[in-house]
Amino acid sequence: MRATAAALSRSVWKGPFFVHFPKLEESIKTGKPIMTKVRACTIMPHMVGARFMVHNGNRYLPVD
Repeated sequence: MRATAAALSRSVWKGPFFVHFPKLEESIKTGKPIMTKVRACTIMPHMVGARFMVHNGNRYLPVD
């Protein structure tokens, strides 16, 4: 049986992969989306409420 994508996720001992967004609080207050090219980033609890747009190689798409 082959491993699924969920089983091939980041190791627990490494912890989650996240990026520090310097204008995160400003984005939450104003509702302006944060544009990023980091597709593998984990949304942490302090990031809830912010809008993100992720680059797919051609354009920025909103994260649902």
